[in-house]
Amino acid sequence: MNYKLFDEFITLQALFKELGIIQSGGAIKAFLLENQVEVNGEVETRRGRKLRVGDTIKVIGDKEIVTITQPSPEEIEDYQADKLEKERVAQLVKKLNKEQKQKKDTKPKKRRTNGNPFVSQGHNMWLKSIHIQKFRNYKEVELQFHSGLNIFLGQNAQGKTNLLESIYFLALTRSHRTRSDKDLIHFQEEQFTVSGVLEKKTGSIPLEISLSSKGRVTKVNHLKQSKLSTYIGNMNVVLFAPEDLQLIKGSPSLRRKFIDIDLGQMKPVYLSDLTAYHHVLKQRNSYLKTANTVDPTFLDVLDEQLADYGSRVCIHRKVFLKKLENFGQEKHFEISNQAEKLTIRYDSSVPFQDEETLRPTFIKLLRENRTKDLIKKTTSVGPHRDDISFYINDMNATFGSQGQHRSVVLSLKLAEISLIESLTNEKPILLLDDVMSELDNNRQLHLLEVISRDIQTFITTTTLDHLKDLPEDLKIFNIHSGQIDE
Repeated sequence: MNYKLFDEFITLQALFKELGIIQSGGAIKAFLLENQVEVNGEVETRRGRKLRVGDTIKVIGDKEIVTITQPSPEEIEDYQADKLEKERVAQLVKKLNKEQKQKKDTKPKKRRTNGNPFVSQGHNMWLKSIHIQKFRNYKEVELQFHSGLNIFLGQNAQGKTNLLESIYFLALTRSHRTRSDKDLIHFQEEQFTVSGVLEKKTGSIPLEISLSSKGRVTKVNHLKQSKLSTYIGNMNVVLFAPEDLQLIKGSPSLRRKFIDIDLGQMKPVYLSDLTAYHHVLKQRNSYLKTANTVDPTFLDVLDEQLADYGSRVCIHRKVFLKKLENFGQEKHFEISNQAEKLTIRYDSSVPFQDEETLRPTFIKLLRENRTKDLIKKTTSVGPHRDDISFYINDMNATFGSQGQHRSVVLSLKLAEISLIESLTNEKPILLLDDVMSELDNNRQLHLLEVISRDIQTFITTTTLDHLKDLPEDLKIFNIHSGQIDE
């Protein structure tokens, strides 16, 4: 395999990222530890190793060898033309942002209402600023955002999604892309911090989250929070990313994650009950795996606790999904041009009709499955085995077309916005990770209609083509190799 080098050199880390061997700069450290890499036949462990024309790179165990080659004069000419186009786009971005600022400065200022003079009356919840330190490919960056539309513009693998991810992490203390927090830390660093100022109807709220080997520390109004349930929910976000399109046909764990994230930020008590449930579940599974002699009385106690917390989780989920269905049906009916009805079914591993019968049924099933659980050394029933089913005109959406899957997911995302607003009296912040290219014109129009309704939105994109359909009042951030120009 040949890699054409247009610059004087490229680092080993940058090459692996461009080739898709690693997904982020922070992943190179683990990759080099787990794999033997040779450059020109010699083992190389330095991520910053400079590679030039003629060098060969091989990952032991992989048959393919990468050779750095010189591009042709025509290819160099095309590369330089592309570079000039990027510079032209950067200048266009600056010009657009300057024009938007001038328009904003010339607008007459609105009089304050008779309410609290320190409360913003003109906007819903919005993130005013963010300060990122040692997160992904960003060493340190501080940005001021627009209360409406913010566009992160740049080619692939430049840091657009990393920036969007930092906003998501600030809201929910977790990434939507990786389960390993270590992947989020800037390479050769031991910790990172993301902080920001959130504007709400009740005033400004400083938020901060830092992660190190000692764990994570969350702060609200500069005060350390002892529980995640007291931090999550301050800043509500709805994320729509390409991977969400797998929600219909993907694994049940994706759908449980969907419930847990959205319900957790709307209802802190759900997060508390879910955490307690998983704690007892971990105890029970550990006992099933390690106990040489089973103590039925001890298992009875664990079953009682598991049923207590698990029943609460099930009730939370059932109520949430019913409310989501109500909003989702309205959205889907519009998107499908009044042709389809969307229904959502909660597939609980503990069948129940009402709250009174749920806990006894849960305990009964745990006792009935105890022998099987001891053999398999895991708990076979409970919310950790739940699933959701989506139906279009009473047909399981799994068998629907790709277009119908997109419509269902878009309906759910729009329903989330309405549901959060109904519960908190404020619209959430909308995060769109390169999804415009995944939607046709009709679905784009429904999404753009939402963006125009006084909701702060962040969009990552590789092109400005969609600008003609977007609101005029916006701010564009041009991103290249982790550098951000406003």
